Amino acid sequence: MFKKILGTAGARLINAVVTFVVLFVITHNLGREGMGTIGLILLDINIIQLFIDLFAGSALIYMASRTSMANLMIISYSWIIVAIVGFAFLFGLMGFAFPELYHTVVPAGYEMHILTLATISAYMLTHYNLLLGKERIKIYNIISSVQTLLILLVFVVMIYVKKEKTVGSYVMALYTSYSFGVAASLIAVLRSEKKMSVYSLGKVVREVFHFGFVTSVANILFIGNKRIGYYLVRYFTGLSSLGVLTAGTQLTEGLKLIGQSISVVQFSKLANTTDTVYAKQITIKLLKVSVVLTLMGLIVMLVLPVSVYGWVFGAEFVSVKPVILLLAPGVLALAANAVFAHFFSGMGNPKINLYANIVGFSIVLILAVIFVPMYGFLGAAGAVSVSYLVVMIYYCYRFKKQTGIKISALLPKWSDVVEAKNALLGLLSKSSN
Repeated sequence: MFKKILGTAGARLINAVVTFVVLFVITHNLGREGMGTIGLILLDINIIQLFIDLFAGSALIYMASRTSMANLMIISYSWIIVAIVGFAFLFGLMGFAFPELYHTVVPAGYEMHILTLATISAYMLTHYNLLLGKERIKIYNIISSVQTLLILLVFVVMIYVKKEKTVGSYVMALYTSYSFGVAASLIAVLRSEKKMSVYSLGKVVREVFHFGFVTSVANILFIGNKRIGYYLVRYFTGLSSLGVLTAGTQLTEGLKLIGQSISVVQFSKLANTTDTVYAKQITIKLLKVSVVLTLMGLIVMLVLPVSVYGWVFGAEFVSVKPVILLLAPGVLALAANAVFAHFFSGMGNPKINLYANIVGFSIVLILAVIFVPMYGFLGAAGAVSVSYLVVMIYYCYRFKKQTGIKISALLPKWSDVVEAKNALLGLLSKSSN
């Protein structure tokens, strides 16, 4: 299992490096407003994906080993079409009835791009989920890494070769990347299933909906928890301030690669087992490794002086360091939350994640409404960090209640630090080969 985690971490590391370089290119060529516009485009695509996840999200990972791949593809493909048509209608209605609110949420001129990219992305992520459900983690890592590298390659060509220093260049990079992801992942999915048969479709729809509804609502609240501040900052202080918040968020969330690498493999494993003792033990072990490795990354990021951030991203972005400081405690909590969330989902109990995200969203909404008008992007960063910490406390309580372990058992010991160090060295060794 740790071999798969290292492989996934290697892929996530590539993704993080690409994100960093793309961020560098954006900040030096498109400025704070360009960064803010791109942040809104990506956020809108993610929000559409959250509703698509009702029938095409993590439920596919859970169900892939329990039913026919053809069943799941028919259900998810059909739902994607319904969801995109629904959002196209919603965009039109909002633009007509609430134009000011509409252009706060959807950048002017990018409506069709957002809908089209969301469609392509939805099919790509559907295939990714099916591959994870079949534990085809190696091919998933390869495809997702190449897909991410294509964003950088196309974006750099558009900016430095074609000299098109516009947000449209980033949009073109997304089209290329997502299209490759759809095609390559579809081929991998078809090769992973020798016989594509359809049976008991109605029953499978009900099972996917039962699992997917709770998970989808939980994810909507989770993204709301993470990103409600984006819309408030855009409304109260404009695209320029949103650009700083987006840059700081992307930098700190680059550390999510650790928790995500661990939790992706964890969920894939737990979705294919009924052994609760094994699930508890492996979750505790992975939780500690995730937190320790994330802390190591945070320390490096926090000790860098403001001048370094200004030198790397330009004078417009020197204020990104305070954003990182405020987000740091929340990012550490997020490393734990990712492992907890996949434990409950993998054990078929996604309602716990729903409750956790209700708590988190309620807190961030209250705090952001109060502090964003007063402190701008710093208020948004602080609100998100506090909400992540509260969610972590809630997860600890529910995990303790379900498994009977003591809270002290979740705290990392020196042996966990050593194990995390060895895991990191293994990842670096793998990446250098």
